[in-house]
Amino acid sequence: MRSGANVQEPKLDYYDKPFKAQRTIGAIESDSIYPIINVTSLQLSLNSTTLNVADTLTLFANILPDNASNKSVTWFSSNPNVASISQDGFVEALKQGNCEIVATTVDGGFKEVCTVIVQTPNSAGEVKENFAISVFPNPVSEYLIIRTNQKNGKIEISSTLGLKVIETEWREKIDVSGLIAGVYFAKVGNQIIKFIKT
Repeated sequence: MRSGANVQEPKLDYYDKPFKAQRTIGAIESDSIYPIINVTSLQLSLNSTTLNVADTLTLFANILPDNASNKSVTWFSSNPNVASISQDGFVEALKQGNCEIVATTVDGGFKEVCTVIVQTPNSAGEVKENFAISVFPNPVSEYLIIRTNQKNGKIEISSTLGLKVIETEWREKIDVSGLIAGVYFAKVGNQIIKFIKT
């Protein structure tokens, strides 16, 4: 090379530039390096229930995996004159009859159905009672949702040895994250149901 000659820096081509991971969501590019986690399954807190006219309840949708990118759900009633459903899962019984409440995940289109039977007061003017109890999710790791029409009194949770580990006034959502893994029993009034803590 001749002394004093102009030396030019080499130009960087595309492949010499620092790599920046990108992904495309629809027509919008995102600089996020985190992958999209797709929904794999859907479970409802109830698959069937019986309500009296004017009763209400809230259905919960358990979407897996827990870290799914889009956990949105849409709700639909097959007969909104019998029972209506809001997009928050709030069900209201309106008149006697049967209907299906359908939940659908926005991601993947997974569907689950809860059959709703709505009753009216009997001929004596008394409301029929249904003290069936259910829990959700089961197995559970953090919060246990308790479903029953007997919404008063205390909730007791005991181990298989009969040791009472939780006792609280009625509430729909119970924090069981502090329990060790194992089998437990939830009691509301005279109704008892078994669940598994993971």
